[in-house]
Amino acid sequence: MLRERDAAAAARVAAAVPADRYRGFTLLLADRRSAFAVNCDERTVTVDELAPGYHMVTPDGCDVPSSPRFAAHFDALRAAAPPAPAAGD
Repeated sequence: MLRERDAAAAARVAAAVPADRYRGFTLLLADRRSAFAVNCDERTVTVDELAPGYHMVTPDGCDVPSSPRFAAHFDALRAAAPPAPAAGD
């Protein structure tokens, strides 16, 4: 995936990963044009394109509303002011 020129190409490579050769994972692939969440549950690999906006990765995957962590924190994440790195934030 790291050899690819953009996130879309890397996502196509990720989709071909044999799920049974890896432990479960969630991987984010992004560039300036697009972003993808790659999820593996050791049986299947799914690749979901992420819309612009806020997303949360938890041990259950990316943007999983049934995740307790997502349910507890996503609304606060979405309501928070964007960070300002130039101001030390």
